[in-house]
Amino acid sequence: KNATILDNHVGTASGAVIPFHINGKDGYIVILPGPPKEMIPMVEKELRPILHKWSSGATESLVVRFGVLGEYQVNERLKKEITSGTNPTVAPYVKEDGALIRITAKASTADEAKEKIANSLIEVRKKLGKYIVALGDESRSDVLVRLLHEKKECVAVAESITGGMVASTIIETSGASSVLEQAFVVYSDRAKHKLLHVPIKKLRKHSAVSRSVCKSMLKGLYQQTKSDLCIATTGYAGPDGEDVGRCYIGIRYHGKKCIFEHHLHGERNHIRNRAKNLAVDYAIMMMKGELWEE
Repeated sequence: KNATILDNHVGTASGAVIPFHINGKDGYIVILPGPPKEMIPMVEKELRPILHKWSSGATESLVVRFGVLGEYQVNERLKKEITSGTNPTVAPYVKEDGALIRITAKASTADEAKEKIANSLIEVRKKLGKYIVALGDESRSDVLVRLLHEKKECVAVAESITGGMVASTIIETSGASSVLEQAFVVYSDRAKHKLLHVPIKKLRKHSAVSRSVCKSMLKGLYQQTKSDLCIATTGYAGPDGEDVGRCYIGIRYHGKKCIFEHHLHGERNHIRNRAKNLAVDYAIMMMKGELWEE
């Protein structure tokens, strides 16, 4: 009877906050829909304001996403902050798009909590600053598209091992249509030669999975599109063969060209997803002015 209804703006199942009184104690039962696409907006838009009214303080969090590094490497470099931090706390996570930390602080006001987070972030930047690729709600693709928009530049992609995953990730972000110039999926040697003019002799001598061929893919991609940022991927995704997991990521930006070699582990699509993440990470780092050797 005296429940507060929580409106569902994306589905049909309403939520509710129901007060109760048991054994002299007052409390509340909160009912939420199960699907995350309905539950998360309800928590953010309907429940959070109610919880703030009941709270005597403020809790704020900031997500920091890292490029290239794995969870273990992030944990090792931030061991002090992770193990000894109390307010704010630094908690490590690993998601499909890579390693991240969540900095969480409590204070009497939101501004005070945010200030604690800002101070903690300064220390994190001292140790891993060049590897930070995204902050807060921004995804990697959000950052890449935003940087391209800000600089009024465009990107082109040539993919072998990732088979269109890099282009697809970019397209996930609104506004990608004005920055993604062109994308090629050149899975066969024939396609690499026909579309990107990779020399047949080079393919036969070095194989498609080589630094030399990745470099040629990058060169051909730029010649075809004249894009400010060019990304190329090639590698062995498996599941069979002794070279499974070996891949090359090529980035060209304003005339600077870099080729990165990686040896990845896991099942086929995990390797492909990791290669895609690396490609986006390196592109962001290159655009931010980080220096990498070819």
